[in-house]
Amino acid sequence: TSFNANYHYAISKKLGEELVKEYSDRFPCTIVRFAAVYSDWCEFAPLYKFLSSWSTKKIESRIIGGKGESAIPYIHIRDLCQMLKIIIDKNSELPQFDVYSASPNGSISHKELFEISTRYFFGEMIKPINLPKLLAYPALVLRRLLQSFKITCDEPFEQFWMIGYIDKKLEVDSSYTQEVLNWQPTARYHLTRRLLFLLEKLKSHPDE
Repeated sequence: TSFNANYHYAISKKLGEELVKEYSDRFPCTIVRFAAVYSDWCEFAPLYKFLSSWSTKKIESRIIGGKGESAIPYIHIRDLCQMLKIIIDKNSELPQFDVYSASPNGSISHKELFEISTRYFFGEMIKPINLPKLLAYPALVLRRLLQSFKITCDEPFEQFWMIGYIDKKLEVDSSYTQEVLNWQPTARYHLTRRLLFLLEKLKSHPDE
């Protein structure tokens, strides 16, 4: 069911972009494809789940799917707002229809996030436990069984459709966007540098 929902979301998104392009002959249209949007308060749910789990001493908090190479791009909300403002301000100068990537170049892997966040939080490098992709499915089934029998309380965050993305990278090249809009993500808002702020807020304001 989760896989079907994810598939239908991707299809509807593609159809939405095609409709926007179709109507661009009547009025200017711009499509903006967002990277994973976060702030210093970590509203992006998967990232929050990672950080809140990795900051504990539980054994399962050290488990990373596959080789830890799963990777997506992230963008800070301030960089995103700045980019959207530029698009609005330069609307008359932009093409009648165009597609922009609200994202830095490249991506950030789970392994990299784990290493940086555990080093910040514990003051030392914590070695992750890599769970082979072949074992991910039975491990998730076991977690769901434990939860259904009330042996564990937490609902597993991981979904079965996520297993297909283990060790896959979503690499983004936003050079065209940066050139056309004369915009680029701010270095100090890159996630690898903002993790320190996110983790400090996680420690000092856990409820918020």
